[in-house]
Amino acid sequence: MTGKISSDKHLFAIYRDNLSLLTKDLQQEESLKFQDKELVQRITQILRLNLGDKLILFDSQINLELELLEISKKNISGKILNIKNNKILQPKITLSLGLLKKNFFEQVLYYAAAMGASIVQPVLSQKVHKNWLKDKERLVKIMIAGCEQAKNFVIPELLEPVSLNDFINNKSIKDSKKILFDLDGNKLLEILQSLDKEKKDLTLLFGPESGFSDSELDLLKSNNFELCALTPTILRAVEAVAVGLGAVRSCPGANGVELTYSQ
Repeated sequence: MTGKISSDKHLFAIYRDNLSLLTKDLQQEESLKFQDKELVQRITQILRLNLGDKLILFDSQINLELELLEISKKNISGKILNIKNNKILQPKITLSLGLLKKNFFEQVLYYAAAMGASIVQPVLSQKVHKNWLKDKERLVKIMIAGCEQAKNFVIPELLEPVSLNDFINNKSIKDSKKILFDLDGNKLLEILQSLDKEKKDLTLLFGPESGFSDSELDLLKSNNFELCALTPTILRAVEAVAVGLGAVRSCPGANGVELTYSQ
C-alpha cells in the first residue's frame, strides 16, 4: 500500500463494505468501478459530487482516495490516487458505560467512533439491568457515520453488555489504566498529565444516568479505578462521554500521534 491521503479536510469519506476485496489486485493510478446503487445515489444525489471531484472510501481494513472519472445512474468509476492500510490510534481505549436509554446510547456510539474509541463495552449495574441491545446493525451504522464524519477509518468494536463483576474481572480491563468519571474524583488535568507516563491501554468508565451505587463505587475503587471529575457541575452521561473521551484522546499521552498499522 502506498501514498498518503490528501490533507484536504473537506474530502467526504464513505464507508464501503468489502472495499479491500475489490481493490485486492489494484494499485495506485489504476481505475476502480462500482455498480452499487446505494453508493451511486449517495455520491450523486446527497454529496452531489462531479467529475474530477475526490473522495475517500474505506472499509475495516483500508482507505483510499478516489478521483471520479465516470458518473452515471448505475455506475461510478474513478482513479485510485492513494491506498493505505487503516491506522489504529494508540493507546487502545475501551469506552465502558452503564447502558443508557436508546437515543442517548446512540449519541454515545457516534462520539465513540468520531473520537477514536477502540471498543465500546456496555455495563449492567444495579440501577441498569435490562439489556435492550438487539438491532446491532443500526448501531454499527451509527458508528460508521461517526467514522465518516471524523475520517477515523477504524470502527469501534461494540461488545455485548456484561455485569459489573464480569467487566472488572476481564483480563484486558485488569491490565489497563482504569479511569472512572465521578464528581468526587481528582481533577481532570491531573489525570491527563499522568497518561503520558503510563504506557498502557485505557479503560474509561462512565456510570448510568442514575450513577453507580455506593457498593459498586467501593468495588470499583478496590479494583484500582481512579476517580476523575470532569467539571464542577453534573453532566448527563452523553455530555460526560463527549468531554471525557475527547479530553483523553486529545492529551499528549493518548492523542494518536504514534500510530500502528492494522493487519
